[in-house]
Amino acid sequence: MTSDSSYYQYTPSVAAALIFAILFGYSSLHHTYQLFRSRSWFMIPLLLGCFCETGGFAARTISANQSPDYSLGVYIVQELLILVPPILFAASIYMTFGYYILVLDAEEHSLIRESYLTKIFVIGDIIAFLTQATGASMLTSKNGNTQKTGKYIVIGGLVLQLVFFGFFMFCSILFHARLHSRPTPRSMYNRIPWRTHIYALYTVSILIMIRSVFRVVEYIQGEDGYSLSHEWCLYAFDAGLMVCVVFIFILKHPSQMRNILNGRKAVGIFRAKEVVNMRELDFDKVGITASASHQRGVSYESHTVMA
Repeated sequence: MTSDSSYYQYTPSVAAALIFAILFGYSSLHHTYQLFRSRSWFMIPLLLGCFCETGGFAARTISANQSPDYSLGVYIVQELLILVPPILFAASIYMTFGYYILVLDAEEHSLIRESYLTKIFVIGDIIAFLTQATGASMLTSKNGNTQKTGKYIVIGGLVLQLVFFGFFMFCSILFHARLHSRPTPRSMYNRIPWRTHIYALYTVSILIMIRSVFRVVEYIQGEDGYSLSHEWCLYAFDAGLMVCVVFIFILKHPSQMRNILNGRKAVGIFRAKEVVNMRELDFDKVGITASASHQRGVSYESHTVMA
């Protein structure tokens, strides 16, 4: 159904916006608890993304209730806050992958040194974020040329995000392949649940990639395209995928791996059973002929989280 307003090419659903505001609101609260409980500060960007999604769909709920006299200010807020969160999610993913490399003592298998890897991808993320935010703000201008320029800027930011994220996925897959062919002592220690966390990282990365491709197609099609004229596309290829991302991180919180470096308790579905001093581990007793690392780690109570 088409609205009389030029802001939407359809009449937005109040119920759908409210449901996703609630889902993202719950994930924001849960990730806040996990963040402070585990002190996994590298997850702050993901938490900020959850807050943005919550605010975006809350604003969309308000905007949908204004039909047919939509407020420009509320429209801008919901558009911007729904557009940029995946970039924040990606920043936490980059830092999470860096911690996984350290936990597995496998920097030699990484295409880019761990100390540079996070910086390179996060900087690219920031540039993409600023580009998309700038373009999105220009889309609300009443000047046709400004809107057109804003559209191309947003597309450029989305393409830049795709390039950086695609390269990151290549680096992570290459790292996994090298680790599989030449495992490190830690990767062979079955009380470090790295495989399930790596697969979780692959899953959220694929979901973000699909969403980013959708957004590029959406903006290329323009206002007369199918994506912008049918609301279900937003929920199927953006909001729904991002809900899956934040809930996967609730189930497989990176603190379960990251805190192996310092012996802190992990949070999430599984709780730490004991803290193991990896300096004292004899890897020969578990069939691994290599020297133990000096780092400390967390083991897990349930075998379902073991690698």
